[in-house]
Amino acid sequence: MKTCVALQKISHLTALVCLTFLLSWLTYYPLCAQSLDVRLYYPDSSLRAEGSLLDSLKEGLWVYYYPDGTPSARLHYRDDSLHGIQQYYGFSGDLIAEEMYRLEMLEGKAVYYYPGGNKEKEGSYEQDAYSGMWRFYYEDETLKREGSYVNGLPEGEWTFYNETGKVVQRGYYAGGVEAGEWTFYYPDGQLAEKGQYKAGKREGEWQYYDKKGRLYMTGTFRAGEPIAPWYDVNRRGKRKETSPPKMQEN
Repeated sequence: MKTCVALQKISHLTALVCLTFLLSWLTYYPLCAQSLDVRLYYPDSSLRAEGSLLDSLKEGLWVYYYPDGTPSARLHYRDDSLHGIQQYYGFSGDLIAEEMYRLEMLEGKAVYYYPGGNKEKEGSYEQDAYSGMWRFYYEDETLKREGSYVNGLPEGEWTFYNETGKVVQRGYYAGGVEAGEWTFYYPDGQLAEKGQYKAGKREGEWQYYDKKGRLYMTGTFRAGEPIAPWYDVNRRGKRKETSPPKMQEN
């Protein structure tokens, strides 16, 4: 009997200690974060935004509206920072941009649209900067230009097209400026001129062709400036010295 009483006292004491510890733990570590649904309004009382706060920080989906009630954006948050897929809309309600964020930083695929709904450009971001392959389009969604970015700057081969889909320029970038061989074409796709770039300037020999594909002039550039001698080339391929032309950089 004495043993049972002693065990009962130990059990009560253990329970009291555990309860005291639990209450102390809850004081510093609440079991549930405080969640609150929020609505924000324009001065005229029309709805401006709605979403949730978790411990006073934006969390999850928030929807924003133009004054007429049309949604302007559907944004996702984590700890008050943009995180996840973000969608933006024009005044007519058309989707104009879709981006991915990682804790307030552009990261991953993004697509942008013209007002009519056709794609304007698409590609990816890395740490808020263009990265990898990007494609740009005319309003009818015909490809306009395409190429890659590194740290937000054009890098490697790029190709440019006219509205009929013909290639009008093709060349290379290094660190955001033209470098290496570039070729330019007439609107029908026929070669017009070709040569080298160095640090964003024309360099060395350039060749020029007429619309029938015949070489008609050659000349040399140094740091983007034409230097003598330059030559006209006749139909038989014979060269005749001429003055360097005044040329505008492409």
